[in-house]
Amino acid sequence: MEEFARAKIREYLQDLLEQEVTEWLGREKSERRDNPKEQLGYRNGYGKKRRH
Repeated sequence: MEEFARAKIREYLQDLLEQEVTEWLGREKSERRDNPKEQLGYRNGYGKKRRH
């Protein structure tokens, strides 16, 4: 049960952070800037690491 609660809390926090980044950048994930002179900003990945 504790593992389930931790997973839900992690998911909730990740969603909050995604919303905050979207608001700060002024665009959705994978959306490009319309004007190259707009505010710069990047999203870093957070998925599982891949083997090379």
